[in-house]
Amino acid sequence: MTDEPPGWTEADSRDFLAFGRIITPSRDEQASLLASLVPADEGEAFRIVELGCGDGGLAAAMLRHFPRATYLGLDGSPTMLRAAAERLEPFGQRVTLRSFRLEDEDAWRAALAEPTRCVLSSLVVHHLSDNQKRHLFQVVYHALEPGGAILLVDLVLPTNPRASVVKVPVSPPLRARPGRAQATPPDAGGGRSSPRRTPRRWSLAPRSRQRGAGPRR
Repeated sequence: MTDEPPGWTEADSRDFLAFGRIITPSRDEQASLLASLVPADEGEAFRIVELGCGDGGLAAAMLRHFPRATYLGLDGSPTMLRAAAERLEPFGQRVTLRSFRLEDEDAWRAALAEPTRCVLSSLVVHHLSDNQKRHLFQVVYHALEPGGAILLVDLVLPTNPRASVVKVPVSPPLRARPGRAQATPPDAGGGRSSPRRTPRRWSLAPRSRQRGAGPRR
């Protein structure tokens, strides 16, 4: 038996550690935004629980922003827990890391048994079915301290079918050196540069028709 989430392997964890900055860009901006949404003063002592702590990047940002906060990080991947332990070692006894399965309600219910001001989760909850998500939110809501919050960064299905296909601008062209024509990245189709770039259509619809399916982490 393994503690990995369904469909997620230790190889996925290693790949995510290697390419996480590419897979999830703007991490620092996201962490800063989440920290600004935590219902606590910077000097306040309170408890944070993270479902799916990954390599501890978000935790480190939170613990720096709130120097008196304590943190419990939960993850099903031994690879991720080792990476988180290494990253969060400077925070000493303020940090506790545990293995858990997101589908195991007893595990995260136990994690929320102590007073908790904030529950965090990034690119994890989409692994659950719709009913499991609703149940998770209900349990977390009743477990939070008064005025607490659950803060999520995750994938969602569009509520409007027209939003399932959007136009996303392609990266700007490369800067040309003086005296040279401006170059652009090779086109995915023909492999040749094009003097003009137009927005491409990217589908946000899930690959599978099963609800809740989508890219992992």
